[in-house]
Amino acid sequence: MEYFNGKFHGQGYYKFNDKEYYKGSYENGIKQGLGEITYKDGTKINCNFDNGKLNGIGTIERPNSKKQIKVQFINGKLNKSFNNSTKHR
Repeated sequence: MEYFNGKFHGQGYYKFNDKEYYKGSYENGIKQGLGEITYKDGTKINCNFDNGKLNGIGTIERPNSKKQIKVQFINGKLNKSFNNSTKHR
């Protein structure tokens, strides 16, 4: 993890608890830019973060699925799910 003025800054990995974590970009202690959240059930969300909130087009991958679902987040909330999911390699 990188720091600047005592705050996370740059690329990093943060573990929330035993099984949930975030890896990606930070700016002044806030998630900013591309990142991935992995939840304890194994669900992964890859998306852009804007001021700490999911924002833009990204993907959700469930642990028991080989597909990534293309989604859109606006201000931290799931706005749209697209039908054209892609197979994970």
